[in-house]
Parts: sequence; structure tokens; C-alpha cells
Amino acid sequence: MCIWILIKYHARAVKGGDLRSSACSAWVRIPLVLFLYYYTIHIFFIINQMPAIRRAKLSDLHEMQNCNLWCLPENYHFNYYLYHYLTWSELLHVAEENGQVCGYVLAKMDDDTEAAEQAAHITSLSVLRTHRRLGLANKLMNFAHDAMELTQ
Repeated sequence: MCIWILIKYHARAVKGGDLRSSACSAWVRIPLVLFLYYYTIHIFFIINQMPAIRRAKLSDLHEMQNCNLWCLPENYHFNYYLYHYLTWSELLHVAEENGQVCGYVLAKMDDDTEAAEQAAHITSLSVLRTHRRLGLANKLMNFAHDAMELTQ
């Protein structure tokens, strides 16, 4: 079912050459769905700010695990998150909006101390479906990368 909005506009008729009939009124039908979609998207981005990215706290681990359960097929036990937090707490970052974790990145450094350069990798990166296509994963990766460079 499509609801139409009628918008009245004034158009000038170029054909005919009669100045008295050159100004005419016309009604244009625009689907309400497109109209509302356009304005809803713009209002959404004006009202909602981008989620904040920060280092993870111990209290965030349960929400990080919940985000993992919702988004990824490979799930980890809580002890795995706790191990990462206790070992590489400076490499764990979360994206937070209104006090809720909507994305996270788990990163770690290799334990090989004999190597000239330490290797690092991302263990897990996840963003809730409601917050995708906003560049959060890219920002989380950048935060993790910067933290890895500082850790070396």
C-alpha cells in the first residue's frame, strides 16, 4: 500500500506563447514512503551522534561477549575476554552509545620477546547490526592499531 502526498507547485508553460496562460498550478504526487524515508534518515543523523570509542573497562566484558554472541559465528567464553583484559588491557576498545556497547575490538601482542619486532593481531572485531555502515569498525581498527604501535 502506497500513500501519496500531493504537493502543489507553480509551473510556467513555455509552449503556446500566451502570457495569460503561462502561469498554471499543478499537483505532484510523491510517494509518502520515499518522503518519510528521506527525512527520517536525515533527522536520524542529525539527532544521533556518532558512538564514542574508548578503552574497555572490566565492566564492559559482559556486553562485549553479548555483542559477540549476536554478531559472530565464533563465540568465546567469558574467561577468554577476561584473559585478554588482564594481559592486554590497553588493546581492548569499545564503541559505546547511550551507555551500551555497540562494538568492540580485541587485539593482542605476540609473546615472542626474542623477535626484533613484536607481532600483533586482531582476535575479534564486532559491531552490532544496528550500528553498521557508520565506519565504527574502521575507527575501532584505527584505535587498536595506534595502541599496538604505542605498546611495541
